[in-house]
Amino acid sequence: MFKQLISWIHKGGKGINMKTSKKGDNYYCIFTIEGEVILTIISPPVTYGTKTDVNTSGSASVTGFSADVGVKYDKDIRYDHPIILFNSNNKAGLQLKDILPEVQENIVKNNTIQQDFKIDPSSLSQSSPIDVPDKKYVSIGSTLMTISNDAVVLRHIPFLSPEVKETIETILESLVKTLFDTSSNVFRANVMLYNPIKNVLKIVASYNMRGSVDEDIEIDVKHGGAGESFRENGIKIVDLVLKKHEEYGIEQKYVWTEMKSIISVPIHDKDGMIIGVLNIDSNMKYQPAGFDNDSKQNALRMQAKIISNVIEYTESVN
Repeated sequence: MFKQLISWIHKGGKGINMKTSKKGDNYYCIFTIEGEVILTIISPPVTYGTKTDVNTSGSASVTGFSADVGVKYDKDIRYDHPIILFNSNNKAGLQLKDILPEVQENIVKNNTIQQDFKIDPSSLSQSSPIDVPDKKYVSIGSTLMTISNDAVVLRHIPFLSPEVKETIETILESLVKTLFDTSSNVFRANVMLYNPIKNVLKIVASYNMRGSVDEDIEIDVKHGGAGESFRENGIKIVDLVLKKHEEYGIEQKYVWTEMKSIISVPIHDKDGMIIGVLNIDSNMKYQPAGFDNDSKQNALRMQAKIISNVIEYTESVN
């Protein structure tokens, strides 16, 4: 995911490695020493244009910290002071002031290579660092970063407006009525999106679930067929005649009592990262329902892609 642009700089025998990335309209620099993340610099826009995917609330949040980054509308996207996240508990025992001059120098070098990179090294000394000594989640706009000692992972967090939710629910209704026999049996459908801060999957859009106890259910990714589909990044069929919900870590009282089977299909963003799961459940056993049918599974994969495209497109134009 990250493209390495600068090789090694040396300080006291320790190599400081710099990597850069762009996700949405945010720019990132990640500095590591012998594999340990010690410094992360994020440059979010202070203005957004009509085609940006910046969250217009203009907020940035770290576990235990939040701030308004002052994002506002303008015809052009502009950048100002970056956000600095520093691991004060780094094994090299370095303080930010020890490495800041070299960090600035290497960003200058990077900017000569990648001239459209929007981190201004001269602004670093004007930004107040946030101490990130342990694993943290950093949410800026629609991008969430997981920062641990040895890695920084960027994950897109989709936002569903009421209009997008309605569009997805129309897709769900169409696929159920097209793929399955609903004349004398019940089929329901939903989309669950992943919340990496809570490590859960939550229903954000559904068809034929209104009034059901599980219409807004939220499950840990360790549980259920949906959780297994998400973890293994593949289609999962659950036979609830053979095994009850409790065997999948979910209490029966929180789910539709007539459910006998469910199929879960992963949903990916444009970068191939899994962001959620498409689920179809029924009061039929999985074989009569057709959940093990190859053509139906391929159709569900296509629908998952369409749903992903709807989410991506509407975020890019809002």
